[in-house]
Amino acid sequence: MFARSTFTWCLVLAGLAGCRDLTLPDVSTLSLQADRNLVAPRQKMQLTASGGAGSGYTFSFATESQGSGSLATVTADGVYQAGERGQTQDLLLVRDAAGNTAQLK
Repeated sequence: MFARSTFTWCLVLAGLAGCRDLTLPDVSTLSLQADRNLVAPRQKMQLTASGGAGSGYTFSFATESQGSGSLATVTADGVYQAGERGQTQDLLLVRDAAGNTAQLK
């Protein structure tokens, strides 16, 4: 649930004036969290997105960031599985319906 802000805008054109209230949602910052800090090779963890547009989240790897190996995956519902290499990091990305992004290492 987002808070709403109301703004009043006015227009003056050729001697005519009018004002209207415009209500816009306050959009919180998009964030990405994991249910744990570290995973072993081939272990899974759940990713959770919050904020931003509040819907339409898609999960992926940031460009060329599968450091744990080619077997690393992330599903559409945010289940990440580490690749075959340990002692590395993958850079994960979430995008919301408005195109905002957040990253997690």
